[in-house]
Amino acid sequence: MKKKTLVFICLVALLAVAAAGIFWWTRGSGRKIAIDAENFPDEIFRAYVSDYYDLNDDGVLDKREIRAAKNCAPKEMEVRSLKGIEFLIYLERLNCSSCELESLDVSNNRALKDLDTSYTPLKELKLGNNTKLTYLVCRSTPLTSLDVKGCTKLKTLQCSGFEFKELDISNHPFLEWVNCLGGALESLDAHNCPVLESLYYNGAPLITLDIRDCDRLQSYPEDEGTTILR
Repeated sequence: MKKKTLVFICLVALLAVAAAGIFWWTRGSGRKIAIDAENFPDEIFRAYVSDYYDLNDDGVLDKREIRAAKNCAPKEMEVRSLKGIEFLIYLERLNCSSCELESLDVSNNRALKDLDTSYTPLKELKLGNNTKLTYLVCRSTPLTSLDVKGCTKLKTLQCSGFEFKELDISNHPFLEWVNCLGGALESLDAHNCPVLESLYYNGAPLITLDIRDCDRLQSYPEDEGTTILR
């Protein structure tokens, strides 16, 4: 019985070590990422990665090169996909304005602080636990939804040209400034944003606006017919 128990414990320990190894590998800490069409399918973005991040020109990204990739700015390029951006796990700033993107997933880029997707045909933006993101700008971006719940350090949000009807920016303790130009929002929930000072929206009149527990708020939309929860 004792022998079976010991064997079981050893198997569990081996599985735990294997799982940790897989996690370490997939996070990019020890893995070399080939700069190829499988990992970076967009030809223009692939060339950008090769030019800016492949420091020794060997066709792969190693641990040192991944760690050094802090800024990415393929702006005004005819980039249609940023697939592969998830490998740049230390990325802090991404400016993809005026690209040809329709979707973007930065949920794995947890070191990201600044993101600008302005003047793109972007409809889908996937954010996850981007807990370091402080600056998000989506000017003239036809997003169909925007979920910033996991962006707990967000300070500035600017968006325009969007297509969503509801926006929830509640429970953001560091959010100071929100600017939503145009659009047709029906519901805007900004409650429990204690340092929010400016909430600007100039689209179609809101149906509901929740600004409870926003003690520093100085300016906000007060359209006739809007139900405001203070």
